[in-house]
Amino acid sequence: MIILRKTKVFLVSKTGRYFNLPQQPQSVSFYMSVATSTQKLPIDWIVVSYLVIVHSVALLGFLPGNFSWQALGIALFLHWVTGGLGITLGFHRLMAHRSFQTPKWLEYFLFFCGALSCQGSPIDWIGLHRIHHKYSDLETDPHDSNRGFWWSHIGWMMHNLQPGTDVTRYTQDMVNDPVFRFIDQFYLPIQGLLGLLLFWLGGWPWFNLGGFRAPRAGFSLYLVC
Repeated sequence: MIILRKTKVFLVSKTGRYFNLPQQPQSVSFYMSVATSTQKLPIDWIVVSYLVIVHSVALLGFLPGNFSWQALGIALFLHWVTGGLGITLGFHRLMAHRSFQTPKWLEYFLFFCGALSCQGSPIDWIGLHRIHHKYSDLETDPHDSNRGFWWSHIGWMMHNLQPGTDVTRYTQDMVNDPVFRFIDQFYLPIQGLLGLLLFWLGGWPWFNLGGFRAPRAGFSLYLVC
């Protein structure tokens, strides 16, 4: 019998969706049984509803009364700010992988840009991605590619996950920082203020194409990170 030895992995994220995996060595059959059980994870209807609403409302921006070239320019600019600076450069390369170093003020700025993508808790995003690379394609990988293309790219976001990992344990550098905690706690009100600002500056076209394209662009990048 092949034996897999697990290091200590225990959790509970802010959402309370995770459980502990045993610390003792376990057989392959044990992990296979866990994998089988995760096939019936409950759907997270809040996330599913959010994805449907954001993408549906964004399409309204192409109706004649809702479209303007200025608004499209704002949408492309916010795509770059939230997706390029915030998610790709900030969340992914800098904070999840620590591929390079920046002054702290710049790290805060990139974290803020990523929060504008409205992909849930920014700290959870980074923590889950760190876990993903630590346990790539294992049962504790939140988007394990062994479960198929759909699951590894978007399906995992639509379910109440139980990867058996502690997000907080992998993000102590951010959990202990008051600036990161503040942005993480208030990322939804911040997104609302962005929408109001866009509406004030350019009316419904700016609000629709800019406000709803930002999170949509962020999610499109989440699929390939």
